[in-house]
Amino acid sequence: MRYVPKVGKEFPVSSAKEKAQYLAEFTRSTIAISVVVAAILALLVAAAIGACHGEFSALRTLWSVISLPLGLVIGHYFRGAGDNEDH
Repeated sequence: MRYVPKVGKEFPVSSAKEKAQYLAEFTRSTIAISVVVAAILALLVAAAIGACHGEFSALRTLWSVISLPLGLVIGHYFRGAGDNEDH
């Protein structure tokens, strides 16, 4: 009797272009998340210092500097669910 191998699931094969695209997206997301976390931590530290000293000018200045970049990053990653699906 001849041996008949069992056929399982297909082995996932991806191209180098897909791997490069995944790496680029992963790197971009990691950098964006790091920037958001750093900005939030800076705001928390400035708020804590302002609460201790009773003056929040440092917090207002920090917010005026980081609000636009933070809003752009958050707006890009947390878009609303809608019909426009082209990223």
